[in-house]
Parts: sequence; C-alpha cells; structure tokens
Amino acid sequence: MENKLRQAERGREIWKNLEKKYSFDKYIFMPHQKDEYNDYALLYLDDYLSKERWNSAVIFSLEEALVKRVNENVWKHSVVAYVMDRQDMDDILRFYALYMFSPKATIISLTIPYDTGAENLLGIHGTTKRELLCYDIYRFDEVPSSE
Repeated sequence: MENKLRQAERGREIWKNLEKKYSFDKYIFMPHQKDEYNDYALLYLDDYLSKERWNSAVIFSLEEALVKRVNENVWKHSVVAYVMDRQDMDDILRFYALYMFSPKATIISLTIPYDTGAENLLGIHGTTKRELLCYDIYRFDEVPSSE
C-alpha cells in the first residue's frame, strides 16, 4: 500500500511538471501499446476536440511509432505527441486512480487505471471496440462519420 501511495505521489509531481511544461487544452494518455483503441482514439481525435471545444491536445504514449504517426499527421487542431516512460505513465495513472486530478486528462483505456467493465459488452448486439471508444471514453452521442 505504501508503495502505491509513493507511486501516486510521484504521479502527482509528474502531472504538475507536465502542466508547467506544456500548455494544452487536453492531455491524453495512452497506456497500451499496439492497441486498437489507440487507433480509434486518433481516428476520432479531431471530432473529440471539436465536440469539447478544445483547440489543442498533447498525447503521451509508450509507443514510438504512434508518436511518430501523430506528429507526421495533419490535424484540424494543434496536436503533438511524446513518448512517455513506462514508470512515469504507471505513476501518473496510479495518481489518477486515487484522484481524478484534472478534467484536462483523458485515459485511452477501459482497464487502466481501473477496469470500467465496458469490455464485457464486446460482441453483445455487435458492440465493437470502436463503439466502446466513442461512447465510453470520448462520450460521443453517436459514432462520428470520420474516416
């Protein structure tokens, strides 16, 4: 328990440093590598930012290829991505699990930092990962037609 609290405290410091270093409307954390949710998150990112009336986002990922893909893409909004160290990602998500520290943070995961149980719906009435991302993480009223 003490170790988890230390991780959360370190996560709090990481978050404070990110807010000082960057000035974005949205901070998006992608704790999974080569995950279909990451692809859908990028596919609908501009729609998400528009829906919430945000102008900019920074993405933190463990995956260098994803970061490269984001930074080479042309976005309607100001979007950049950086690779985050696994331990830093784990610590910030440990902090988020204890305290949802900012409405500026979005976690692209249904299982980290805690399991929402939404993946239990996969396949029921044809529910897909695309729909789970759109409804559970991005909170869309419907799946956007962006392709």
